[in-house]
Parts: sequence; structure tokens; C-alpha cells
Amino acid sequence: MFLQITLDPLQMVLIITLVLIYLIFLLYEFLKRKERLEYIAYLAATIPFAYMWFIGVDYLASTFWLLVMWTIALARDLVLSVIAKDGGRKNRDYANAIILYAVGVGFYFLYAAIMPNLNQDLKTRPGTQNLGDLSIIWLPILDEANPFLNPFRLMLTIDVFMMIIPVILEVNAAQTRVPVWANILLASGMAIPTLYIVYIWILATEVLFVLGFLFGVLYFVLFLFLTRGKH
Repeated sequence: MFLQITLDPLQMVLIITLVLIYLIFLLYEFLKRKERLEYIAYLAATIPFAYMWFIGVDYLASTFWLLVMWTIALARDLVLSVIAKDGGRKNRDYANAIILYAVGVGFYFLYAAIMPNLNQDLKTRPGTQNLGDLSIIWLPILDEANPFLNPFRLMLTIDVFMMIIPVILEVNAAQTRVPVWANILLASGMAIPTLYIVYIWILATEVLFVLGFLFGVLYFVLFLFLTRGKH
């Protein structure tokens, strides 16, 4: 179910306005201003998401549209960072995009904790679940019957690998010797999102521990190889 209410014209105008704010930051660099505010797009994208969910748009559908905006921003930063690197410029760092994406995810969970307490109806709407009796976070149910599940899966998968693959390539290009403990952190940082991607496609919790351990070991071996340093 995409909508649980019918949006009135004012709500539509407000959604469009919030998306326009996101677009301002998405295209901010092309305004040729000195301020580096283009990364705010990752945070601005969470505002239309929060409003859509608040007024009754299906939770998973709202999350999907958030992922669409994040994917566009990631694609922008990935392309511009490649162009900057090829041009010999060092004023563009894709790591900043990944960090702001992570901050945006933090905002998402903050909304998931606060908004259901501002609007109690969010807790009882179909497609919403609590993580447990002691949890204050409410998340969308990954229901195969929801037509937005596969688009959600696809967008999130694209996002995760748009971050993981460039990081691996950058580590390989650096040819820097890295201590073992740092490789453990790198491997963990890669294994967790990879495991979640597998989970949203198979929706089977009983295999997550084994797969998570496998991914962690594989990434650890990969980074041990890539961070041997120059010989």
C-alpha cells in the first residue's frame, strides 16, 4: 500500500518544496559558490522522507524515496570525485560523501525513534514494527506483499556497493601498510552492510551469524592482502 491517506494539494506542495530544498544542495556545487554545502543533500533528503511518513505515506515507500535521493547524491559525488582525480584536483573526497551518508542514516534512526512518539498513529500503521519490547526504534516491515520491497532492496544494494567498491579500490591504490587491528575495523565496516544486504534479499535471520562471520573473514583476508604495503 503506497498511501494510507489521500494527499491534499497543500501536502503535495509541501513535499515538492522539501524536495526542492534537497535539490538545491544536490546541485549546490554547480552554483559555483565558495561554501562547501553540497554534502548537506544527504541530510536534506531525510526531511521529505520524514514528512511523507508522518502524513501517512507507507513507511517502506517513504524509505525507498529517501534511498532514491541518497543514491542520486552518491552518484553525483562518485562521478565528481573521479573527474577531480583524473584532473589532478584534490578538492573532492568521496569519503566525505560516505560520512555524510552515514550521518543521514543516523538521522533516519533518530526519526524512527522520535516521530512515533510525536504521532502515536505511526506505531499502529500497517508495515511498521518495533525492534523489541525495550526498543524505542520503529522500522518498516520487509513484507514480500509490499510492492516497494524490491525497489527498496535494489536501491539499498546499489548504495552499499557504491560505497564499498570505491573504498576497496582506494585502499588498493594507496599501497600503504596498515596494522592488523585497522584491517579488523575495515573488515567489520564492510561485513555489516554486506550482511544486511543479504538479509533484505533472503529475509532469513537464522543464517545471519554464519554469513556475517564468513563475510568478516573474507573482507579481513582481502584487506590483509591489499594493505601489505609496497615491496
